[in-house]
Amino acid sequence: MVLSGLCGALSNLMFRRSLDGGGNGRVYLLVQLAGTALVMVLLYPVRTGDFSWSHPIGWLGLAGGIVLGLFMTCFGKALEKGPPGLTVAMLNASSVLPILLLLFLFGSPFGFQYSLFNGLGSLLVVLGLFWASSQGSGYVDRKKWLIFILIACLIHALYLAFLQWRSLFILFPGHPDLGVLIREEEVECGWFMPMVFASAALVQVALFLTNRAKLVIRGHAAILESTVVVSRREIVYGLIGAVTNAGCGFLTLWATEVATSLEKPMIFPVFSVTLLVAC
Repeated sequence: MVLSGLCGALSNLMFRRSLDGGGNGRVYLLVQLAGTALVMVLLYPVRTGDFSWSHPIGWLGLAGGIVLGLFMTCFGKALEKGPPGLTVAMLNASSVLPILLLLFLFGSPFGFQYSLFNGLGSLLVVLGLFWASSQGSGYVDRKKWLIFILIACLIHALYLAFLQWRSLFILFPGHPDLGVLIREEEVECGWFMPMVFASAALVQVALFLTNRAKLVIRGHAAILESTVVVSRREIVYGLIGAVTNAGCGFLTLWATEVATSLEKPMIFPVFSVTLLVAC
């Protein structure tokens, strides 16, 4: 999770550099997520040599990608509208929520434990994240920023919980209480993460085309506004971000699979603290 946090920080840096260079957030996300999907193909099916397909795993990846695509959109808007430090701090503070959701849904039979010390530690993480970013300033649109970052935090917590839920299919194959029945021979299917990022990229394509259509409908003047200029610099940042983002996702998923009951409440806070310190 420490390595994942470092990769995540580099990915955020590429996003910020692209925006500071006059780039378009939607274009960057589209390049990054599409590139990440290709890297994930190399990290999973190509690396393992197993190209077998599983419909349940594919559908799970599709659902996770839709959630991720919506999260990235809200996070990108929040970065555009408000201070980067506070935006990252609020987002990472939501990392203490997934374990509470999973504890409520699955509990100790599936290895989820949460003690008073975990609660105090989570509180210190949240306070530390906000303290570390207390010097942040530069509101562009406070109201819109607050809306986007709150939605991003909720979706982020849901996405992290989704990743840990997926790990249960490997640890408890075929268990009827997981909500989705996946056969033991299907749980190792390597197409989960490629599908997550491919569908997240498709969400960005849909949002991009929808925004463009709305501008064109408004009249002739809007047609000029709808023209998006993509620079080589923006593509380079997007591709570098794709590699670092893929590393972040790969390491995060690996951590959810190998974490013990004592480690599960800590893996995402460890990621968050590493990410913010590195940023």
